[in-house]
Amino acid sequence: MQSLSALDGVRRDRSDARRVLTSLGEIAYEWSLPGDRLLWGANFADVLGLEPGDGFATGAEWESVCAPIDGSRASAIAQAQKSANANGVYNLRYRVRAGAGAQSFIVDDSGRWFAGADGRPARVHGLVRMSAAPTSNSGPNSRSGARRLDQTRFMETLARACAAGGRERFALLLLPAREGHVDSLQKVMRAGDAICVRDDGALALLLRHCEASQVERAFARFAAVAADVGAEFGVLTGGAVIGGHDCAGARTLMRRAEQALATCSAIRPLVVRDASAVSDDGGFRAICEEIVAALDGDRVFIALQPIVDAQTGAPAFYEALVRIRSADGAVSGPGGILPAVEASGLVADLDQRVLELALAYLGADDGAGKILSVNVSGASLRDPAWPARVEAALGGRETLARQLVLEVTETAAIADLEASARALNHLRALGCRIAMDDFGSGHTSFRNLRALKIDIVKIDGAFVRNLVDSQEDQFFVRTLHELAKRIGARTVAEWVENAQCASLLAHWGVDYLQGAHYGMPLDIMCADIMPMDLRHDLEAGRP
Repeated sequence: MQSLSALDGVRRDRSDARRVLTSLGEIAYEWSLPGDRLLWGANFADVLGLEPGDGFATGAEWESVCAPIDGSRASAIAQAQKSANANGVYNLRYRVRAGAGAQSFIVDDSGRWFAGADGRPARVHGLVRMSAAPTSNSGPNSRSGARRLDQTRFMETLARACAAGGRERFALLLLPAREGHVDSLQKVMRAGDAICVRDDGALALLLRHCEASQVERAFARFAAVAADVGAEFGVLTGGAVIGGHDCAGARTLMRRAEQALATCSAIRPLVVRDASAVSDDGGFRAICEEIVAALDGDRVFIALQPIVDAQTGAPAFYEALVRIRSADGAVSGPGGILPAVEASGLVADLDQRVLELALAYLGADDGAGKILSVNVSGASLRDPAWPARVEAALGGRETLARQLVLEVTETAAIADLEASARALNHLRALGCRIAMDDFGSGHTSFRNLRALKIDIVKIDGAFVRNLVDSQEDQFFVRTLHELAKRIGARTVAEWVENAQCASLLAHWGVDYLQGAHYGMPLDIMCADIMPMDLRHDLEAGRP
């Protein structure tokens, strides 16, 4: 139970969060669909200059002052009810005209709906964000402020962003050529962003202050706009590169976006890569060659990060994170190598090596009785032979299988739901447990979670890192936790970096916590975890 001082701290945090949200022009809301009851955050009047008690206590009353740009909440949820593939998330933009002076402003509205006992949408958690400042003479054709540039000016703007030295994270998003889309997309982009039509007809979008998870949300909004403009084009695809710290130049970033776009498909419509890991083609080749050499030379090892019980702080299990030691002794973690590993097709080999190291550790004295979680790439999950390789590595050792948790990302798991379910059921039958990593980034529905029979849900750290200061993230974390509990899954909150965040999560009932507050990954060298008979064979020079 929380102490009174801890609860006082939470109250102060909420007050601070209100001030932060107000400064950002953001308002959280909850909408109960049965009875149409709409509850706004306490900063409603501060942001909009409107009073919640003066006619905006229901969804219908709010809709009455809204002019849709790319749809309304009511229509989005109504459409979701009819779709078997609804994922519960919507991203909208509309114009609001209300108040004594008939002021008009544009807002972005993002939220997630949750079903009741009958499977129909029953409640909504969301956030309204001011996208354009109020004005009394905004016409229906007003734009949000996104700049439309020619290709030369766009590349100059991109080059300036690259030269900022990591002071800002941004995204370069490349979309295939589609006639008539540029005006519609420009209207739903934020002020400060930029768009251009390239010489080949493709659309390039520069999204400022944008991380990978935010690219996914923006792309979902752009895909909805594209579908409205011309459904005959089919599924929208996009290739994105996240720039910022140590990123390449503008031309290299554009090539990386082109490569990402080329790997898209109907199953994986959006591919997002981090440009900081690979600065040029020569660097890409060098990283790939180093990974191959590390695999051949036993320079791949694992680091263990504790995942603790939220109530006691005692380690419950550990995540095995890949590390590669280069020939000169430098060590790289997953952030510095995964983009190259995935692009080169080496990811399945690396997955297999990490699995073997994890099982070797569990089979040694130091690993006796411990539980390890091991990350599994989308490439391995999509490989029909992967479950058989895991089974072969286990070699019938049921005890080891019960000590193994296999982590699949949400985005990879739902790309081909039926194939993922078959693979995971095979592994669960062996005794392994299944965790869904980065939960919240791909907007999995309750139906998908139940179909995959997930044992552990790891809430995406992007929602946890700023939890104390973000009312929106608090809504999302609590609702993601509730969704996991409905299928009987345990929950892990990632990226827990301070005691205030840990206290909130424990108070809400999250089962496990992981992050810098409880310990950074501890390196475990290969020689330390090899079974004794294998180590003797290597020392004797036997294969």
